[in-house]
Amino acid sequence: MSSLLYSINVTVPVFAVMILGYLLRRSKIIDEAYIVSSNRLTFRILLPVMLFNSMRGSDFHSTFSLGFLLFCFFFLLLYPLAVWLVASRFIKDRKKLGSFAQGAFRGNTAVIGVSVAQNIYGADLGPMPFMLAVAMFMYNAVSVLILTCNGTSDMTPREQAVRVCREIATNQIIWGILLGIGCSLAQIRFPTAVDKIFTNIGGVASVVSLLAAGGGFSVESFRADARLIAAASAAKLLVMPSAALILGYMFGFRGVTLFSLLVMSGVSTATTSAVMARELKCDEELAINILAVTTLCVAVSLTMWVGILYALHLL
Repeated sequence: MSSLLYSINVTVPVFAVMILGYLLRRSKIIDEAYIVSSNRLTFRILLPVMLFNSMRGSDFHSTFSLGFLLFCFFFLLLYPLAVWLVASRFIKDRKKLGSFAQGAFRGNTAVIGVSVAQNIYGADLGPMPFMLAVAMFMYNAVSVLILTCNGTSDMTPREQAVRVCREIATNQIIWGILLGIGCSLAQIRFPTAVDKIFTNIGGVASVVSLLAAGGGFSVESFRADARLIAAASAAKLLVMPSAALILGYMFGFRGVTLFSLLVMSGVSTATTSAVMARELKCDEELAINILAVTTLCVAVSLTMWVGILYALHLL
């Protein structure tokens, strides 16, 4: 019972803000334009500043772990490729296969996962920002690989490679993490007023991003392909975190480091998955449906995972 109460206390505040965003959208207090601009503000300014604050205030030498980052890199390479290989035996429509494989691994890590982690660990996120840098890189690279091989995009492989490199090189979240590492290593300290400005900007990242995520949710997107949607959702919310946590435990990860793997693997499908599916000529409707179902179910699944880790004294 104590583990259930603990997990509820950790996750309910996060998803309550998402529900508020959904209700505000339904009542037309916020609209699509607000959601689009909020997402742009979140990923270009607020989240990078929040992660910059986390990194510059951390002890780089005590939180950096090359072994952990290599684990994240290879897991985010091998898991989606395994899903793609297995799914290809059952899904003959290549456009659906591309959207299915992407939806089964690409997570909304920077929004939902980090918000839950802050409820548990506060500002001390340990190696989580490093994991986010690796995840942003792998999400983009592997998604483009899978969607390009299964879609009908007019872009050549060279153009796709250039696009991936450009998106990674200009990713503000990665730059926020790298600049924070630089400040930590150089022991740069800002004046109190400047420090307060950074803190205030980064402090609103979770609320703004969660309101936009809730406002962007649509029950109307539940349509066809029920089996594929259910299978992709189960692969994303149950199979992927199970594999990450079990392997992570076997490699000796504990505490915030192990929880970082849950943040990486156990959250809903990223909102950008539908956009990429459309641009690379895969099944956009299936991508939207997977996004909708995983967003609806993640409140229950993530609460379950937090409760399990708490009961096993692994947080």
